[in-house]
Amino acid sequence: MFSLLLKTKMNVSFKDFGANVPDKEHYECGVDYLWHEFNLEFGDAFYLVEKLKNNRSSVMVSAPSAFVDFYIFDDALHVQIDADGFWHESNLDLQVAKEILRVAWEGCEHFGSQIPGTNREWDAYCI
Repeated sequence: MFSLLLKTKMNVSFKDFGANVPDKEHYECGVDYLWHEFNLEFGDAFYLVEKLKNNRSSVMVSAPSAFVDFYIFDDALHVQIDADGFWHESNLDLQVAKEILRVAWEGCEHFGSQIPGTNREWDAYCI
């Protein structure tokens, strides 16, 4: 079963803001940011997470049992997860982001009280 899940593709939305887009109430697709939807395998989805650089940019992944949103805020990588509960973490490094994506990819609905691949508690979680 595990090998079948790794071959499954995920629906991924990639929103990429320009580096110099000012804060404003309304942003326009094609002017302030580019937005694409893909059906990707794990490695390609993580590649997009690695490429997040500018504030408000995001990679939203619809995995088998979770919705995972990686985004840049205050020049740091964050994640929000909606599965069988809610989890949030800020200031992620890429290795931890990869482990979070892997858990979602493998179909886990419950992420637990600790961030995958670490012994740290989430910034916020509720079940």
